[in-house]
Amino acid sequence: MLKDLLLALLSSTLLALSFPSFDLSFLAWFALVPLLVTATKNSLKYCFFLSLISGGGFFLIIFYWILDIAGYTLLHHAILAVFLGLYFAFFSTITSFIAKSL
Repeated sequence: MLKDLLLALLSSTLLALSFPSFDLSFLAWFALVPLLVTATKNSLKYCFFLSLISGGGFFLIIFYWILDIAGYTLLHHAILAVFLGLYFAFFSTITSFIAKSL
């Protein structure tokens, strides 16, 4: 369980490091591998949870600059991360469902 969570966070960190401010673009080619490996091993509910954590962590990292906007609080930042993390969650859950049904 902890290993799966760490792999999901590793995936979000690798993906965030592939963006221009860190200039490690080669990481984008395999950044989602840890997330997809954990997604195919677990139940769909747990896959959804792990992917939501991974996506939320990714968007928290890459949208750090939004915190400079006046009136934008950490609560807004967390809500944005959860909302955008749903894209990761739906993608990984659908991918896991397809992989398990093959």
